[in-house]
Amino acid sequence: MRVFISWSGDLSKSVACTLREWLPGVIQAVQPYVSSEDIDKGKRWSTEVANELERANYGIIVVTKENVGRPWLNFEAGALSRVVAKTSVTPFLFRISQSEVRGPLLQFQSTSFSKEDVHKLLASMNGLLEDEQRLAEARLRSAFDKWWPDLEAELDGLPETSEPSGQPQVPAVSDRAIMEELLELARSQQRILADPELLLPYRYLRSAMRGLVGRDPRLYRGALHDEIAELDRSLSKLSRENPDLEDLASTASMLHSKFHELTARSHIDADLKRRNHRSGVGDQRTQGFDFPESG
Repeated sequence: MRVFISWSGDLSKSVACTLREWLPGVIQAVQPYVSSEDIDKGKRWSTEVANELERANYGIIVVTKENVGRPWLNFEAGALSRVVAKTSVTPFLFRISQSEVRGPLLQFQSTSFSKEDVHKLLASMNGLLEDEQRLAEARLRSAFDKWWPDLEAELDGLPETSEPSGQPQVPAVSDRAIMEELLELARSQQRILADPELLLPYRYLRSAMRGLVGRDPRLYRGALHDEIAELDRSLSKLSRENPDLEDLASTASMLHSKFHELTARSHIDADLKRRNHRSGVGDQRTQGFDFPESG
């Protein structure tokens, strides 16, 4: 597994280099990459970094108070998110709290410098390995417990730095501000649950579908199903990462199931209409209605 470790600034670089040396001791199949250490002399730096970003299976972004606002860190985070799943990219927070992180880094699940969080990080990497490379949980825990004191001592021994970030210092967010933001998110979700059109307005959905498939009812129905199914899948995945979205995901799932039910009923009615038309017999359920025929 190729693990791209992104850094910016002296402290972040020191943490990245330490992780580069430490990770293979726990999981031998991991191949960490740090640009300052792994680019040969004479190589074109930008090309080498771009190639490694493309080949990466996992991304670790070392975040400190000094680099949290730096454009380069956000650039590499964005590049990593395009080539690997978001669940396989994590900011490694070193001497900085989650409340101080801003911008694109917020979309990723962070790892703090604590024993349990770092173990979860390695368990995540281990779970993505091929069967023949993956360590059993007991073996992973044993190796981790053996090597953790080395990592802890090495990183705790790094000197504090007053290195300027090149960006305005990000103030810590108060508990009150965090609670107000969470309350507003909860209220927004309640409004969406009470009125699903806030999420997908009918006029927008109708216009988008018509522009996509024209006026053919069969294609319209198929495209609408694809949109609902994608919404269901996306919210289901997001709800596993954020339990606050479970109610919304449940609503999307019910909408998906209801659409299947209505589609099946439409197929039955359309088939009945065709048979009655061929036999010349009318049916009270279908007279006066024009059901799209299924093809």
